[in-house]
Formats: sequence, structure tokens, C-alpha cells
Amino acid sequence: MAGHVGRYGLYPALDLCTGTAALCRLMGGPSHSIWGLDLDRHVLRYARSRAHHIPLVCADAAQIPFKSGVFRAVIISYALHEKTQGMRSLMLDEARRVLDPCRGRLIVIDFEVPWDRVSRLGRMFTYLIERLAGGDHFRNGQRFVRQGGLSAIIRDQGLIELQSLPLAWGSSRIVVARWPS
Repeated sequence: MAGHVGRYGLYPALDLCTGTAALCRLMGGPSHSIWGLDLDRHVLRYARSRAHHIPLVCADAAQIPFKSGVFRAVIISYALHEKTQGMRSLMLDEARRVLDPCRGRLIVIDFEVPWDRVSRLGRMFTYLIERLAGGDHFRNGQRFVRQGGLSAIIRDQGLIELQSLPLAWGSSRIVVARWPS
């Protein structure tokens, strides 16, 4: 993901639900070209201690406090599966709004329905890890996969896939996509 942003010059970029801002730190790039957004103030405090040069915003991904069309990339890494279907829709609507309508790219990584033996094994491992998270996170994640995983999100949003990379051991996929103009 980070390589794609740099290779194709998709700056400025916004990492939704950035958490510790690890992806932002990997992406580097020109000053103020990578932004992180998360709702958890405590996690952002830690992220700021590790990434002084990255602008981090404490806000809801369903109400992004940026103007429309200002980002060339919006990245969502393992954040869709843990949300309710309604929240996922709101997040994706906001991602679409803040993306440049012509050149903007959505880069998302999340769980898929297992497609082969290795991905089924990967799904078992991720199931155990997600089970430890428990509560709504786990229930939403289970529902996400039962409803078709990331592939269903791409289809339901009407996104056009530009690149895709399956990650069998994680029963996941990285997708670079855009909305139709």
C-alpha cells in the first residue's frame, strides 16, 4: 500500500482509522502529504510521539473534517470489517467525498472469504486473533466475511478495481480502486 502511494505519486493521502500511524510513517513523502485520522485520542497521542512530522487528526471517519476532493488517495487498512454495515457505508461515502473525483484512488486492505487451502488456514489464524478482540469487533468481522468480505464492498460500492493483491495467509486482499467518474 505504502509503495503504491509513493510509486504513483498519490499525494496528498489520508489514512483513515490510522491507529498508531504506522502506515503513515512507512509512506513518508513530502511534508504534510500524508495525513492520519482516528477517533481514539489515546492512540493518537502515542502515534504523535512516534511521528512528530505527520499531521494527525482526531475525528470520526464518518465525518471527515476536510474539504471535498482534496486527497489523491484514501487508505483504509483493516478498519472496515470491525464496523457495522451502516458505519462502513458512511466511511466509504466520506472517503469518496474527500477523494479527487478524477485522479483519486481508494486503497483498502481487509478480509476476504477464503478462496483456497492456504487462505482457509489464514482465516483460522485471523479468526483466533479477531476472537481475542471480542465483542462488537468480532461479531462485525464475522458478519463482514459472511457477507462476502472486501469483494462484496468493492462490488456494492460500484468501485472499479485497478489492482488487487491476494494475501492468502491473512485471508485478505489489498485493492486499489476508484469510483466511476
